[in-house]
Formats: sequence, structure tokens, C-alpha cells
Amino acid sequence: MTDPYKNPVFAPILESAKRLKERFSDVSMTTSVAGPISTAIAVRPIEVMKDRSIDDVIEACKDCLRKCGDNPKGYILNTGCQLPIGTPKRNVEAFIYAARKYGRGAQLGKFPKGMLED
Repeated sequence: MTDPYKNPVFAPILESAKRLKERFSDVSMTTSVAGPISTAIAVRPIEVMKDRSIDDVIEACKDCLRKCGDNPKGYILNTGCQLPIGTPKRNVEAFIYAARKYGRGAQLGKFPKGMLED
């Protein structure tokens, strides 16, 4: 098997992921990084989405936007690969609410207007 760090396709992605992990102490929030394309950091699906309150979900969304909302290549707010069975509908609705409210006016390389007005 070849070294993925030497692969011209994977090398930039892996290097970007490495830099992101070095930048943030809560590495477990990092789900995927598409290097030169965009960054995706997830609200923890079990610890937050399934087991916490609406306010915690909204705060977790805002925390993700604070950390990567100004990425020059874009940012994707997500909940990881999937939500666990038993995730309360109210928490999914809170996630959508927070994404719409605080992610409003997003532009590449700039914090969303919704974050600046809060």
C-alpha cells in the first residue's frame, strides 16, 4: 500500500486535516476535511444531538461556526455521518434553526452575518 501522504489527491486533504486537528483542542468534533475545497465539522451526534438539550444543540452549532465559519474555501455545518436512533426531533429542529439563524449570509472566508449580529 502506498503512503497516502504521497498521493497527489489525498496529500492535501490529509495535511489540511492535520492542521485542523492542531488548531482545535476538541479534535473529536472533526469529522472530515476536504482540503482545498471546504471544511466540515460536526456537532457531536450522540453527546449533543441525542443526549443534550435544545440549548446545547444551538450552542454547539454556534461553536462550530465560530471555529470554522470564516474558512476561505467554505464550511459545512453537519451532524456527522448520521444521527443515532432515538435522537429527539426537537434537537434536529434546533440544529436546523441554528444553521439558518447563525449561518445566514455565509460567504467564503467571512463569518456568517447571523454570527456577527448575535
